[in-house]
Amino acid sequence: MKIIAAFPCLGKTTVYNLNNKRCFDRKFEIKKSLKGMGQREALRFFDCCAEIISLQYKLDAYEVMFIDADDRLIKRIGNDPAIKKDLTIVFPNVLDKNVLEEYLIRTTNFYGTYWVNENIKNELDALPARIKSFKDEGFDIRLTNLTQKYMHEVVNLPGGFITPGEEDGIY
Repeated sequence: MKIIAAFPCLGKTTVYNLNNKRCFDRKFEIKKSLKGMGQREALRFFDCCAEIISLQYKLDAYEVMFIDADDRLIKRIGNDPAIKKDLTIVFPNVLDKNVLEEYLIRTTNFYGTYWVNENIKNELDALPARIKSFKDEGFDIRLTNLTQKYMHEVVNLPGGFITPGEEDGIY
């Protein structure tokens, strides 16, 4: 099973919706789930999330599992070498100002300014350091660009997966 963690608005949900019999979108609603938790409870929460992902990975019921691109979650599941080898993390290439600008416009058009400001604006500033850290730790990192704007364009999905545009006969 391939596990893909991707930053918001990179096409995870779209690919899932087109292939939901072959993949699984393992959402934990992390921000909402952590509300009211102290540090100790939050650590336990991420341990439990990692255990669920590990269990589902080992059951191998799907070809792809999508997960949240949360460092605390990724680092925990990355402790398992088998899972780490099948894990790909996708981020927009924020080192390229043109990619960052396009990504912000697209994300704002989709979610709205309030959501972008509340959920990812600050994370984008920290993203270059996160990308470097993950690369240094040996994770498979893929970056989108101006010609490959979405997750399915930078990750090799299993054969026969439908990607956006194909369902309309565009591709």
